[in-house]
Amino acid sequence: MPATMGHEILEGNEAAVGGPGCRYPLKQLWDSALASAGPHSARHQIPPPFPPMHQNSRVRAPSKVCDMKPLRYARKIPDARGLYLLVMPSGGRYWRYNYRFNGKHKTLALGVHPDIPLETARERHQIARSLLADGIGPSDRKRSEGKYAFAGGRGGTQAT
Repeated sequence: MPATMGHEILEGNEAAVGGPGCRYPLKQLWDSALASAGPHSARHQIPPPFPPMHQNSRVRAPSKVCDMKPLRYARKIPDARGLYLLVMPSGGRYWRYNYRFNGKHKTLALGVHPDIPLETARERHQIARSLLADGIGPSDRKRSEGKYAFAGGRGGTQAT
């Protein structure tokens, strides 16, 4: 039996494993391949599961946002769908939204954390997402209407 018998079985090439006209069932071939390797072989050790490629450390509660301490470098605490809290080394916390529009990556500033709570940032984020769905760039809307473009609702007017 060749050393790559398990690979040949997985590929479905049973004729290469047992020769032409092989009439062994697939389970019998697989069991014989595993038995020939031995119970303490390195092939039988199951590797530990890998950690996920990224951590979904979503900002779930306002208390968690307040506990974010500044470090020596700026860091992003993701919330959902491009919305994140940027914690600067100086201690500032800024809500940002990363998105693509017309093939370009852009970032939209949604407010400063102590003044803008998590719920308001999520509302502004949703307004920006709905503008993108309509084919309107949120940065262009904010540039044309001023800094209160996302404060009042979809129309972009602020009640005074």
